[in-house]
Amino acid sequence: MLTYSPFILLPQTEDAAVMWVTSHIMISAPHIAFEITLATVVIGQWRLRERAILQQSLTDALTGLHNRRSMLKQLVRELGRSRRKHESLSLLLFDLDHFKRINDTHGHPVGDAVLKEAARLLQMEVRAGDTLARFGGEEFVLLLPHTDIEQARTIAERCRQRLQSAQIFGAKGDTIPVSASFGVSWIDAGGECNDTTLIADADAALYRAKENGRNRVELAEGPSTFSQPYDDDDQHRHLPTPHRPHFNLKKLIAQTSVKRILTNILSWTPVSNARMINALLLWVVANVYVWLTYLHFSDEMSPLLNPEVVSLFFKVGPLVIGAPVFMILIGGYVNQHAPGSRLYVMTSVNLLALSLVWIGYGIGILAMPTGILMLCTPIIGFLLFERWQVLQPLLLAQVLVVAIAYLSATGSLEYAALFARDGSLWQPHSLFFVTTYYMASILMSVIALALMNHILGRWRVRQDEVRELSITDTLTHTHNRRSILDLLASAREQTLRQSEPLSVMMLDLDHFKRINDTWGHPIGDLVLKESAKALMGCLRDADVLGRFGGEEFLMVLPDTDQTGAHILAERCRTRLEALDIRADNGDRVPVTASFGLSTLQARQASPLSEEEMLKLADDALYEAKRLGRNRVVAANAGPGFTPALA
Repeated sequence: MLTYSPFILLPQTEDAAVMWVTSHIMISAPHIAFEITLATVVIGQWRLRERAILQQSLTDALTGLHNRRSMLKQLVRELGRSRRKHESLSLLLFDLDHFKRINDTHGHPVGDAVLKEAARLLQMEVRAGDTLARFGGEEFVLLLPHTDIEQARTIAERCRQRLQSAQIFGAKGDTIPVSASFGVSWIDAGGECNDTTLIADADAALYRAKENGRNRVELAEGPSTFSQPYDDDDQHRHLPTPHRPHFNLKKLIAQTSVKRILTNILSWTPVSNARMINALLLWVVANVYVWLTYLHFSDEMSPLLNPEVVSLFFKVGPLVIGAPVFMILIGGYVNQHAPGSRLYVMTSVNLLALSLVWIGYGIGILAMPTGILMLCTPIIGFLLFERWQVLQPLLLAQVLVVAIAYLSATGSLEYAALFARDGSLWQPHSLFFVTTYYMASILMSVIALALMNHILGRWRVRQDEVRELSITDTLTHTHNRRSILDLLASAREQTLRQSEPLSVMMLDLDHFKRINDTWGHPIGDLVLKESAKALMGCLRDADVLGRFGGEEFLMVLPDTDQTGAHILAERCRTRLEALDIRADNGDRVPVTASFGLSTLQARQASPLSEEEMLKLADDALYEAKRLGRNRVVAANAGPGFTPALA
């Protein structure tokens, strides 16, 4: 009903065939180049942004060390490896001595400087493979894989001496003494333990170090052993208890369901991704051979085929189908021992590229299914692998496609070698070929689009999750330090634009070190979580709360003057004082806090900066502690921003 290819007639001579191939390449090459380039750039930038956000979510904003979340994940991994390989594992939990005194005497900015310098000095003692993290306010953890107790004791002593020799100066030029108390726990080779017990044993040793005079190293009473963990809001993950393996068909089906596989695809290893590529290749090849078998044994369709080439395709069929099957099977072993194997990934991707070229040679190197295969699979590859791992096979495949196309045009190779030249049905616009090509193309397109859509959808979801993690404190589920400071800067800009007041509330839990030393760090963590919940209950819609330090919190209060901030602070103080938190022995843990306020009036001739607002609130907080704690003090900015306490 319509003329097929009205611009160009089907080639009848060698020159026409060359022109026909060149025309196809000239029309398709810019589109393919644009698609591939765009996919490469966009997906590459997406990967970089995700890595940056993930790095933020696992890093302490002040010291640049691993944060609590990252350390707990690493600890669980190392416990598993220690159990599998029967290696020793040690953990140092240490706490800067009298850190509250530093904050109260010199102010929080100097305390922050002490933490950063301590982190820098401790990193000098970290070996390759060790993990150093800021675990709490002034608490640090050093995880030492394949390290026995004697080696751990030596490393702890080196860290202690390194901190003791630190030269840190206060705002007035006076030297600030720095020391730390260390608790060491360990697992002997062949031993088993969970993360909670290992940390608890180190915490008990740390408590003894403080009781015995501080600035010392104390060891746990013995190697840590497995015990049932306590429920801590899923903050800790634990090693599974040994069990007898048994076959469970229902569980196996659930674990291998397509939905479950695709949901976890973004957490797969490179080798797992390569195994999926081999499975995709097996699916494509199997469909081609099923289609070819149908044509071969059909009396009506068999005359369309070139018997010699079909015979060759069937001879190499076991190799073409067996290669991806072999790669899938061997990939299971490789994934266990070398999940990032570049050799396996590159072999798999090149096998896919060469197989698609082989299929394209059989059905027509410039046919529509060939083009779709060559376009869809690289885009999938960019989602699953590094850029260079895709570009090399892609370049190889494109060179082969162009070479085969021109060799077919000059008569050196048959074009669409699977099909016979005789018969009226050998036309690319015949009903048979239109139906066949679209069936093959639609199937591959649906697979590619569905896979890309799911991967990108999971990518977006995970990016949102990682972004949320990057701005949230692990323990209290409030904004972390980086996030609350960003929100303060944004609120200040909005205040200056809209000429509205902005207040900052800084609060510090009173005698928090005494809580940790008396009832242990798990109770200290519980106090922090319950305090955060109580403070969140006092917030208004526009207010935001963040954990600023160990037991310090910061509230940003938009459109709030000093009077309103003082009323809100009193409400928070009363709510904290009323908390009923019980220790394991039934004792009531007293919770109070001291509050410092500062307010920015947008109409001031020289509006306060974020740093000046924080300094005023910190000075007011210090004054609240000096006056007896558990009170609210507000600071007004006088000449030169010297706080006049109200």
